[in-house]
Amino acid sequence: MKILVTGGTGFIGKNLSVGYKLSSSDVDLRDFNKTLRFFLNYEPDVIIHCAARHGNFKEMQEDKVSFFRDNQLIDLNVFESARLAGVKKLIALSSVTAFPHHLDKEFVEEDFHLGEPHPSCYTYGFNKRMLDIMCRSYNNQYGLNYICAILTNMYGKHNNFDLDSATVVSNLIHKCYLAKKKDTDFKIHGDGSPIRDYMYVDDLNNIFKSLLDNYKSSEPVIISTGEYISIKNLVDIIVEKMEFKGNVVWGNEKNMGQIKKVSSNNKLINFDKDINFTSVEKGIEKTIKWFIRYNKGNEVYS
Repeated sequence: MKILVTGGTGFIGKNLSVGYKLSSSDVDLRDFNKTLRFFLNYEPDVIIHCAARHGNFKEMQEDKVSFFRDNQLIDLNVFESARLAGVKKLIALSSVTAFPHHLDKEFVEEDFHLGEPHPSCYTYGFNKRMLDIMCRSYNNQYGLNYICAILTNMYGKHNNFDLDSATVVSNLIHKCYLAKKKDTDFKIHGDGSPIRDYMYVDDLNNIFKSLLDNYKSSEPVIISTGEYISIKNLVDIIVEKMEFKGNVVWGNEKNMGQIKKVSSNNKLINFDKDINFTSVEKGIEKTIKWFIRYNKGNEVYS
């Protein structure tokens, strides 16, 4: 089976163990003709669609139109080029960020379109939500097996650890690393009470294989461990695995966003009861080891 991974040099793409890793240096996916030409020449059987224009919240707030336009063009061109190239199976990566921000309960697939994403990232949220619509419409009209996989908060090696744009786990690991290196306090925003779910990125390999082999539904599926952890407990694990002996100092910020923001994996587990997940403790340990090894080799995060 010939697999093509769009966004192959990004965080998810780098951690997938299969496929040709397509990057922007190979083809600009915003250009339909170039995208179609590449797909026709490469002749993939399967596409794992990870490509997207990413940025931090500040960048997306300041340039909403470009982020929305670029991501819509990428998705539209990939789907139509895949169809014309005869690709019958495709996994498109969506995000729990696309869920309605007002939901005060565990996210389930049926709630995906019940309200607007959070105002801080609504362009990205709506774009990721449209992947579900595209999968359903292509499946219904052309009899394809295109799957919308809604990813929870992912972490692991090759992630972005830049303090200005890193996601929670990477940001905390980097901050703890610097506090240990410089013998300073480990300072953290908030009080640690928010609860989230996190998945170690390597777990996607077996999950995607299972979906490609057996998942036939046109409905989206949440990819989550189903286990939740508070930021406080997450920090405790990072401190232990980093062997940080200094002070952990919590902030006094009152606005910490939604206290509990988690997603159900019932549909995923009912589909494949043999799926296993890396524990947060083990995943954090692996991520820290990779970060320290990478950082020493590249001297990036000092």
